[in-house]
Amino acid sequence: MVSSSKLLWISTQTASLLTGKVTKTIYRWADDGTIQTKQEGGRLQIDLESLGTQIEIPIDDELRHQVRLAEEGRASAMLEIGLLFLQAQLPELAFRWFEQAARKGHLDAMDWLSICYAEGIGVAVNEPLALRWLGEAASHGHLIAKAKVQALASNLLA
Repeated sequence: MVSSSKLLWISTQTASLLTGKVTKTIYRWADDGTIQTKQEGGRLQIDLESLGTQIEIPIDDELRHQVRLAEEGRASAMLEIGLLFLQAQLPELAFRWFEQAARKGHLDAMDWLSICYAEGIGVAVNEPLALRWLGEAASHGHLIAKAKVQALASNLLA
């Protein structure tokens, strides 16, 4: 057994994002002992390792590191976790992480959300949302998004 000081305790929201399950399921797993939990500050915390069989990618050092940073609220880590899920061909989970990072203002995540909405990666195709996120990234200085917007404008004017 790993000592509790070495465990990585995560929020129910992070557990939900990693497993693709609603928080009600996370609480059920806690109640039936499927996952190891503790209460901290009135909130349920979950041991990342105990989620191992519920997460569709391996819990390796890279994932642990990115999850730790995501728990601190770092959008760049959320993007990286999304990319890990995308690489593992789990687009729905990737999309959820991209969305979290984009909502925190991460420009690359905004561009990825645009791609997801435009191509139906992990979500239904939604051109207005694809354009919204692309425009958001471009308006904040994302160079690739700016180039895409310029290309779209050129095609419309041609």
